[in-house]
Amino acid sequence: LMIRRPPRSTQSRSSAASDVYKRQAVSFMIRGTTYCFVGCHLAAKPYNTDLRIYNYYEILHKIRLGYERMQIIQQFDYFFWMGDLNFRLDHDFQLVLNKINQNKLDELKPYDQLLKSKQENKIFTIMKEAEIKFQPTYRRLRQEVGYSNKKNQAPSWCDRISVSYTHLRAHETGRNLVCRLLLEKKK
Repeated sequence: LMIRRPPRSTQSRSSAASDVYKRQAVSFMIRGTTYCFVGCHLAAKPYNTDLRIYNYYEILHKIRLGYERMQIIQQFDYFFWMGDLNFRLDHDFQLVLNKINQNKLDELKPYDQLLKSKQENKIFTIMKEAEIKFQPTYRRLRQEVGYSNKKNQAPSWCDRISVSYTHLRAHETGRNLVCRLLLEKKK
């Protein structure tokens, strides 16, 4: 079992949000299958999408687990990236609230910064995320039903989990040889 905290980044901008904080990585092997979990809290504020993407790559390159010359996502059979990623819905509070109340969550997905960034191949390019079938968690009131408009920020899906499965990627390639080699490796 190996647990490391990547070194704190230096601020490249004047905002305190430009620093990546609260990030941890752990990797381990169970019965020949390797796992890695990265937990983090990326830059806040709705307008910091590019900074969040930068934070992702900064963490990705600073984590030192396994083989340092190989990209960390590709070293493990299962790789999980989770935390308060802070990607927001790019729409006004009232429209988002109306869609939530009408249970039209699918109509909010085109405004999701993370989904858009993934479609543009900017982040989590080889990772999968479960379909979003729950109401946004950011701005949700505690102990009661509803959302806060205190900061005039739309409710959003900030808490996310993305995963990379080595075997799933191989199966999705459609190349039987690659699949057979990976399956034989695991026996």
